[in-house]
Amino acid sequence: APTSITPPAAQTAAQEPAAAAPEPEKTAAAEPAKAAAAASGGAYVVQIMALREEAGAKAAWAALQEKHPSILGGHALDIEKADLGDKGVFYRVRAAGFETKAAAQSACSSLKSAGQDCLVKAR
Repeated sequence: APTSITPPAAQTAAQEPAAAAPEPEKTAAAEPAKAAAAASGGAYVVQIMALREEAGAKAAWAALQEKHPSILGGHALDIEKADLGDKGVFYRVRAAGFETKAAAQSACSSLKSAGQDCLVKAR
């Protein structure tokens, strides 16, 4: 089953202001969390790579977001664990939050133009 994981940066942004700020800030801090939750939904994902270790997949996502912020910045990490039998277990690094196939294809095309291979998959 796919596992959706919020990137550490999004967790930090949502948690720190609420803990350190007065009551009115807590309402504002809840909004980025809602945006992150919305970004993890959608009917389509863009699969960017598959790695053998989950920790490596998380680190790769952080590097990809840093390298391609205009393409991946508003999307959440979706790691899908895939057991390929004799080939072993792989963790697929996928950008979630694409409502339409066209939106996912557009992001994938932009990534390919920047030299990053990818493919579009329905959830």
